[in-house]
Amino acid sequence: MDSPNYILSTLILIFFSVYILSFNSLKQTFYLIIKAIYSYKANLAVDERVVSIRERNILVLLSMFSLITFATPILSDFLKTPYLNTLLIITLSISIYALFKKIMYLFLIWLSNKSSLFKIVESLFLNHIIILTSIITIVTIIQLWINFLENATYIKTLIICILAFYTIYFARTLITFISHRFSLLFYILYLCIMEIIPIALLIKFFLGHI
Repeated sequence: MDSPNYILSTLILIFFSVYILSFNSLKQTFYLIIKAIYSYKANLAVDERVVSIRERNILVLLSMFSLITFATPILSDFLKTPYLNTLLIITLSISIYALFKKIMYLFLIWLSNKSSLFKIVESLFLNHIIILTSIITIVTIIQLWINFLENATYIKTLIICILAFYTIYFARTLITFISHRFSLLFYILYLCIMEIIPIALLIKFFLGHI
């Protein structure tokens, strides 16, 4: 991998570290989201303050941007593709997925007249995304500088992290749907339309443009 990629990653890491540490309220929101790893109530607590919602959205953008920055050099090397091509495809794939999720959440709120349910589900998703990307980013940074894993093993580690994330996320969304008196069939339809099919299409799009 080219040294400029390491320099770029290091500069962005320093920028984000300074940015987060400079804003106490943003840091507090991040700590609250970290608690959501083991607490369902902590997920819901983030939505109790408007400022926390805004700060969480900032953290989502920061975590996704840093993940893209640090993961791209390794994926580019593993897939034997140009760095910029890989960067653009990953960014485009994630942007399409995020836009689709947002539009579908708004549509489901309008269709079902259950704004509280889908706002909670969206909140759960965003909180878990921050946790997942933070963990993967840390692993990726260590991999970039120490190279403690083969690239194939690193990819497998990412897959394990993502599967663990979705297992916890699906379990918590199931609890949310049941608590709002929705049937298991409705939940399965939700999973297919909102989670499984979009991810499958996203993977196909990514692999088809590499």
